[in-house]
Parts: sequence; C-alpha cells; structure tokens
Amino acid sequence: MTAALLGWLGTAGTLAAYGLLWRGRLTSTSRRYALLNVVGGLLAGTASGLYGAWPSAASNVVWAALGLHSMLARGVGASGGDEVEADCSPAAQRGTPSPVA
Repeated sequence: MTAALLGWLGTAGTLAAYGLLWRGRLTSTSRRYALLNVVGGLLAGTASGLYGAWPSAASNVVWAALGLHSMLARGVGASGGDEVEADCSPAAQRGTPSPVA
C-alpha cells in the first residue's frame, strides 16, 4: 500500500512538472519544475525499489539527481526563476509578432 502511494505521488509529480512546462506555466529553469522532478523521482524511485523493480528505481533516482543538479548548477534553488520568461526575441523587442515555428 505504501509503495503504491509513493509511486503514484511520484508519477503525478513528474507528470505535473512536464505538463506545467508544456503549457508554459513553468520554465525549465524554474525552482518548482526542478523540485517537482526531484521529489517525484525520489518518490517513484523509492516505490520501485520497494517493489524490487531495480531498473525503474535506478532511472527514477537518476531523474531526481538530474533535477537536483539542475537546481544547484544554475542556482535555481536560491534565485527562483519560477516566472515564465518574456519573449526576448528581436521581433518582440520591436513590437512585431515573431513567426510561428
């Protein structure tokens, strides 16, 4: 029961991080994005370990480590970065719409 709850919470956290990034609610350098991935990876990795699913446990722990590295390397943990960045393209600075890719 505990392993299942940890697994579902971890999965929900990492999927929420991706969904918020995809919808433009978070940036890939935001503290919340990194923290959701760290916590989600640790919870899912712990659950996988409790089930004995070692490849899944390892990949989730690596995912959490990458999120932690992102926080530390970019200073995201201290400086924030949660707000979605404005469009800084030259077209936006001139006030003209940028082309859609």
